[in-house]
Amino acid sequence: MKEALIRIIHAFSRLIDVKSIVTLSLVTVLSVLTLRGLPVPELFSSAVMLVLGFFFGKNVQGKEEP
Repeated sequence: MKEALIRIIHAFSRLIDVKSIVTLSLVTVLSVLTLRGLPVPELFSSAVMLVLGFFFGKNVQGKEEP
């Protein structure tokens, strides 16, 4: 039980870095704009997709390497 809690805390601590905070912030803003029916600027939408591609591409690449 205690080991599982330690693993969960460790997983959350790994998520809290600048890259993750920026990614979550951009996705949150994009989601709010979309859900409210407001126009999403093309430049902002492109920037979000670029950040998401980098974030997930970097994570996948890091897991494949030994």
